[in-house]
Amino acid sequence: MIRVSIKGFMIDSATEMPVVLLKNDQSGSLIPLLIGPFEAGAIILELKGIKPPRPVTHDLLAEMFKRNRIHMEYLEIYDSFEDIFFARIKYRKGIKSYTLEARPGDGLALSIRLNSPIYVNERIVLKLKQDVSAGRISDVNGLIPENQFLYLDNDQYMEHLM
Repeated sequence: MIRVSIKGFMIDSATEMPVVLLKNDQSGSLIPLLIGPFEAGAIILELKGIKPPRPVTHDLLAEMFKRNRIHMEYLEIYDSFEDIFFARIKYRKGIKSYTLEARPGDGLALSIRLNSPIYVNERIVLKLKQDVSAGRISDVNGLIPENQFLYLDNDQYMEHLM
């Protein structure tokens, strides 16, 4: 497994859906991952420190984890089929460990709220490199300067979704 962190967001020009850019913590390369607009919004809210007047679903789930002393060990994005990615949340309560299937966007939104590490399976990284080499997807590396977080402001983000 390769540890990653959230580097930023962009809009996929073909689908006009948000793409989260995950940065390989070892190599620095970027991994594009298509997610839903609500999940992207929830991630951006948390990363920017914006607290809505009423909690979003991921806030409620994170609070449930905390109140019930459930520890999220990590999120693993472990497989893909075409443009669909699969993820699972590894967590524990006491000495018992559990696994829960999740959409990657939901897992990302929860993991940043609980300060849990994010991992991507090596096969996915290799497949994405092959897709870039074959021209099936664009190479996002080099689009974002080092140490600069990219996200669209709320107006730009909403404009792209409308």
